[in-house]
Amino acid sequence: MRSLIGWSCCFIKRLAPAIRCLVSGCVLKKARLSGILYSLSNNTIEYIYDAAGNRISKTANNKTTVYVRDATGNVMSVYEQTGSGATAQIETDLNGSSRLGLQTAHTVPDVNITLANGDIATFSTFTRGEKIFELSNHLGNVLVTVNDRKVQHTTDNSTGDYWEADVVSANDYYPFGMGMPGKEYNAGNYRYGFNGKEDDNDITNGGQDYGMRIYDKRLGRFLSTDPLAKSYPMLTAYQFASNSPISGIDLDGLEFYYAADGKFLGQRTNDAKGKPLPKEVMNDVRIASEVIQTKDFKIFEGVKSLNIQHSEFVKFAAIAYGESSVGNGVQNKEEVFAIANTMSNYKKLTGKNSKAYAATDGNEKFKDFNKATDEKRNGTFMQTAIAGSINALNGGKDYSNGATHWAGNDIGSKAEKWAEGLKFTDIKHDLFNLGNNAVSGENYWLDKNNKPTKLRGKWDYKWESTAAYSGTTPKGGTSGTTFMKVSSEYKNATGNKGQ
Repeated sequence: MRSLIGWSCCFIKRLAPAIRCLVSGCVLKKARLSGILYSLSNNTIEYIYDAAGNRISKTANNKTTVYVRDATGNVMSVYEQTGSGATAQIETDLNGSSRLGLQTAHTVPDVNITLANGDIATFSTFTRGEKIFELSNHLGNVLVTVNDRKVQHTTDNSTGDYWEADVVSANDYYPFGMGMPGKEYNAGNYRYGFNGKEDDNDITNGGQDYGMRIYDKRLGRFLSTDPLAKSYPMLTAYQFASNSPISGIDLDGLEFYYAADGKFLGQRTNDAKGKPLPKEVMNDVRIASEVIQTKDFKIFEGVKSLNIQHSEFVKFAAIAYGESSVGNGVQNKEEVFAIANTMSNYKKLTGKNSKAYAATDGNEKFKDFNKATDEKRNGTFMQTAIAGSINALNGGKDYSNGATHWAGNDIGSKAEKWAEGLKFTDIKHDLFNLGNNAVSGENYWLDKNNKPTKLRGKWDYKWESTAAYSGTTPKGGTSGTTFMKVSSEYKNATGNKGQ
């Protein structure tokens, strides 16, 4: 078998069947994607990766760390096992659109107790200081972490003046990530730092896990070659962030790039030999604030992840496009942006995707969007729909003014919200001159037998409008979308959260 000595482990770990990489050579083995390296002290370090190139376990110094990830690769929880001892959960990641912090292991160990019916339950003790929150900058660098415990400040040791945050860690970084001497404090051994990546000092002091490769922030260089090095001949294969660490970050995978205006910029798609990579490792969506273009290559700067897979992103934008008035010959930017905002608002409120008919009723514009390639959408109204999706997913302006639902030209039909009771809060929202439609109702508190007792509240309108956008069709008619949310009186009377 041909020797693979000298190949970068970031490339080796992508091969299938999996390869176990040893300092003496490489042996093919049908197993999980794995790589074994040796430190200078000859201690074995084993990494195991999933098909998308995410680290799912590490074994070093007789300790195994296991990472539980979600579908997009974000770490959800971390477990550790020392030797042949028991496996214990050491942290749970707190995530929003990105990682917000960690819930560390309980200070007081959990205890199993037996309930009266014989079931076993776990008794946990809540302790302040176990939950840690990140304060990061535009590059994702974790500058300070604080826990959920407050510290009282006093000048006379008897009277409290005010409360201060309990700082767990604080760091200042040199441009390429090394901590500044005398400006580093980490009482809680917080594992994330520069660029928000996990510190990994088992291979080298100053190492970080970037998924595809290991980075040494002291050198400002990766320890293995860039699989896309041939596309950037002016840069060393070990460079970090195109040698521009102030304005850019290095990426952890192969991604789709868009500008904020929805223009498709390109995609990293090839491995070190120029061959296409599996789709599952090149599915992340990123936006870039700047593209350095030369004759032979592009460098993306100011990159930010939208934390969404490309297939889901395309579906999101396709719904916004298909649900807009474009099918009636009207191209209204505010309308398509507001539809994207409404989908995002509904997802934040309920944790579920909007029930948009465009994705299920054979909408031709939805189909057209999905059939078009990324490049073909550039310069069309499809690009505008992508821009609206980026704006919504990136927390931009809310053109819907807080809406969670919308209705198109059929707003007055029996199946739409107007029939349930809709109040137009602005006469401009009444695109089709329907007028307010009061549908009164009342709700009662129930006793333990589910029988009504005391009146909880009444309402005249279940829905209230928040915005509306329209345009004139080629035939001279009106086509548009009205945006709405559950009214305050209905929520107060029923306890509805706005769904």
